[in-house]
Amino acid sequence: MINLFEKYDGSSRDFLFSQKTAKIKIPSVAMVDDGFLPDDVDSPFKYFCNLTDNHDPLYFDQLKIPYYWRILSTASEGRIYDLDKRKAQIFYSSTDNTRLVKEVRWSDDIGPVSWVDHYNNYGHLFAKTYYENGQAKYRKYFDNHGKIVIEWNLTAGDIFLDAKKIHRHFASLPQFVTFYLQLRKYNLDYIFYNSLSYPLWVMDQLPADGSDTLFWNEDTGAEIPGNMQYLLDKKTRTKHIVFQRHRDWMRRRELFPNGTGNVDDLHYLGMIYPHPRGNKMQPSILIMTNSDQIDHLDELVRAMPNIQFHIAAVTEMSGK
Repeated sequence: MINLFEKYDGSSRDFLFSQKTAKIKIPSVAMVDDGFLPDDVDSPFKYFCNLTDNHDPLYFDQLKIPYYWRILSTASEGRIYDLDKRKAQIFYSSTDNTRLVKEVRWSDDIGPVSWVDHYNNYGHLFAKTYYENGQAKYRKYFDNHGKIVIEWNLTAGDIFLDAKKIHRHFASLPQFVTFYLQLRKYNLDYIFYNSLSYPLWVMDQLPADGSDTLFWNEDTGAEIPGNMQYLLDKKTRTKHIVFQRHRDWMRRRELFPNGTGNVDDLHYLGMIYPHPRGNKMQPSILIMTNSDQIDHLDELVRAMPNIQFHIAAVTEMSGK
């Protein structure tokens, strides 16, 4: 049994948190790796690149740039300049002012992106994406020695693998991921997945005797999505569909007027979200703000001299 995510986005994080809160612990795999996957989420790119170590993420001023170039940074992004000419834009892994580098997008003299350097949560340059006319065309991934181990033609979709004494060509990302799952000997009898895109194509390439569950957390819209209709019309590994939006669950009779077809059943199961601790009635007040214009602050502080005020901001603040 595994979780299979197309990418580790907000929906996947909530899904995994719900499982952990419910004391369910099963392996998780993300098909697309942005370099900042948590330790308990695997990916074929993480496995074949083998970049896991004890290094820290790359702080923005640790980027290697030519002599006399400079970096200007705010809390949300950075820019690299050669004198007054902007050469690259730096994107951070989060907007909490930690300024840990995730991507550096290099531009040519005209302006469009030429290539992107991808850094992971151990500070390694683990991938490069090359652009043509503003479109991502080709990406290569490196191991910890800088050797190219994966090449991905983003236009055609095929992938070349040269790592761990394996030299293979795959026609698509789902074919590559299917090979990885079988190579790692995951238990593939039951798979939980939350996307009707790439993960569904992986299911079609696995042995047909599995029993999978789709956890659907997107807005269904006026009609059933095409790939969900595919699950109803054709006998596949997917035996259960779980709606995670109560509104869509309440519309199930409207959405499925002809029954569930080749899917055994439909269910509703929401997410488990973290609950903040209760107020302990301490004489302290915390104000989180992105502005120095806090209404009536002086008046409030003078009116409650027994209360200690704490003011915090995740952005750069003014002198005030």
